[in-house]
Amino acid sequence: MRIAIARDSAFGFYYPGDLEALEAAGAELVAFDTLIDRRLPEADGLFIGGGFPESHLKALEANVSMRTHIRDAIEMGMPAYAECGGLMYLARSLSWRGEKRKMAGVIPADAVMHSRPQGRGYTRLRETGKGPWPMRTEGGGRAEFAAHEFHYSSLENISGPVEFAYEVVRGVGVDGEHDGIVYKNLLAGFAHLRDTEANRWTGRFVNFVRATRESGAYRISGPVANQQDGAKANVSPWPDQVSRVYLVGAGPGDPALLTVRARHLIEEADIVVYDRLVSDEILAVIPPGTTRLFAGKAARDHFMPQDEVNELLVRLARSGRRVVRLKGGDPFIFGRGSEEALNLAEHGISFEVVPGITASTGCTARAGIPLTHRGVSRSVTFIAGHRQDGQDLDLNWKALADTKSTLVIYMGLSNTGEISRQLIAAGLPGFTPAAAIERGTTPEQRTVITTVADLPDCVKNEKFQAPTLLVIGEVVNFSENLNWASAVVGCGLEAHG
Repeated sequence: MRIAIARDSAFGFYYPGDLEALEAAGAELVAFDTLIDRRLPEADGLFIGGGFPESHLKALEANVSMRTHIRDAIEMGMPAYAECGGLMYLARSLSWRGEKRKMAGVIPADAVMHSRPQGRGYTRLRETGKGPWPMRTEGGGRAEFAAHEFHYSSLENISGPVEFAYEVVRGVGVDGEHDGIVYKNLLAGFAHLRDTEANRWTGRFVNFVRATRESGAYRISGPVANQQDGAKANVSPWPDQVSRVYLVGAGPGDPALLTVRARHLIEEADIVVYDRLVSDEILAVIPPGTTRLFAGKAARDHFMPQDEVNELLVRLARSGRRVVRLKGGDPFIFGRGSEEALNLAEHGISFEVVPGITASTGCTARAGIPLTHRGVSRSVTFIAGHRQDGQDLDLNWKALADTKSTLVIYMGLSNTGEISRQLIAAGLPGFTPAAAIERGTTPEQRTVITTVADLPDCVKNEKFQAPTLLVIGEVVNFSENLNWASAVVGCGLEAHG
């Protein structure tokens, strides 16, 4: 049974006796670095101790992959314990000396550092019965025990109802009355616990981690109160039935372009598994309290490999929860939605596909580029412009070099040079109009107009980044008069429209 423990320059304060007690209780402690490592090691539980996260604000925020993995692991029900600095890291943000940085975002509050200690010295805590671990009892009543706190930080802007594992009999804690925030299987407080005869917390935590693993549950139901050490934890209250998975298209980025069906399913979901191309504005539609799991991908950089995504959807469906698989654009247009649907079907799990506005229609409409136009373009072709596993682009370039058709290229930004060369070599005139549309339908949309020959230099000089859609064909010329929603520029020229 493995417990991942943060051991780096940001988090390094642990009582040696506590670590020895965790190992004596049967835990293998696996160290990880919140500043460098991209994800947690394989583990059954998580422990983030005290330290000085305020001294590493920029680096902690920059490691988005680790922050996201920790948040998703806790959302999925990984048993976790955090003390002081760890609590600050799990908050939405951490502010110090006028600098505010994003943190893991598990706890619905902002951590703020002050010039003077907010709490220091020995504290005395009383169990509330709401903590995730089995509660220690004392003569049939709730137990009290001593702990220690020394923190310059406070939690502010706490949103929503918050449950606490402890009442503060003496000390400060989170709000002067409580400490030990409880969220799913997480317990996070300012107090440092000591494993003593009066409070064998390490054994209770290890037993809880072990029981969670053995039950196979992703989530433990409510407080596990009045159980003795080693008792089996209550498993999830989710019904023991397989639910339907909804493969939902989020569209190109503007929440106003969500379909009515998509918005309804998002608002009713228990869990939303989302991709990198789902915009922040779309994610804001997800109600507070809904579990979010990031399964994003970028070129040659898969946060969660597709096989793991497929397995995750099956597991979630079998837990009985309402699962929305939220994908940028349309699930069945370069979204691998069909792969996920086939895997669900092979496992006997029902699914529903909810179409979304794909980037080719949403982005071009905002840029004033019709995909077809009588007498100009009689057809439109969609292609994926990225290499698979480092291979060359294996496309029928001669068929694509059609001056009477419109060519739309998804995920082709990094290969514009090869695309341009191959099309020209296949007979498409180098002066054929071309457009690049970055972050289409969002307030940050940028559109540049150029030619097929100049397209590679154009996107490089303009420093375009993904997601960028490429459009090639005579219809691009209409943007000069039809760009009703966003500015269009020629490379190196002033915007018009």
